[in-house]
Amino acid sequence: MTDILLRLKSWQLFLLLLISYFLPSGYVFERVANLLFIGIYLGWIYSVGFVMHSLLPDKRKPGITYFKISCLFIIVLFITLSFTGGYTINQDNYKEYGNSIWFLVPLILYTIWSMLYMFMFAAQMLESMIEGRLVLRSDSLKGFFGFWFFPFGVWYIQPAVQRVLDAYAVDKVMKS
Repeated sequence: MTDILLRLKSWQLFLLLLISYFLPSGYVFERVANLLFIGIYLGWIYSVGFVMHSLLPDKRKPGITYFKISCLFIIVLFITLSFTGGYTINQDNYKEYGNSIWFLVPLILYTIWSMLYMFMFAAQMLESMIEGRLVLRSDSLKGFFGFWFFPFGVWYIQPAVQRVLDAYAVDKVMKS
C-alpha cells in the first residue's frame, strides 16, 4: 500500500485526497468520506516517513518507534471520533462536558503534538534522503509545512518523493 501512494503523480494524489468531498452527503456517507480522507492522508504521511527512513543508511538513523506510535494514536483517535460523533464543547453544553474537560484538553494537546511530530518526522526523513545526509529539523521546514498545508504541499512533496525513489532504484540496480 505504501508504494501505491508514493508512486502516484501529484495530481492523482490530490484528486484521491479530495474525492471524499464529492461523496453524497448524509450521516453515513460523511463518516465514510471523513475516514477515507483521513486514511489516505495519514497513510501518505506514514508512507513517506517509513519508506524514507528505511532508505537511510543505518548509521545515525533516528528511531522510528515514536513516529509509528503517533500514527497509530491519530488513526485510532479519528476512527473513534468518527463512530462516536466527536465532541463539541460550547456554551450550550459546557455543563455536560464540564467534568471531562480536564481529560479532553490534554487529549487535544497530545493530538496536536502527535500530528506535528508526524509532519516533522516525515519531512526530516524526506529532506535527509534528498540531501544524502541526516538533516536537522530546521532544514526540513519546507516539507513540514507541505504536510501541514497538504493541498499545496502535495505539489512539492510528491515529486520529491518520486525523485528519491527513482534515484534509489537506479542506485539499487547499479549495486547489483
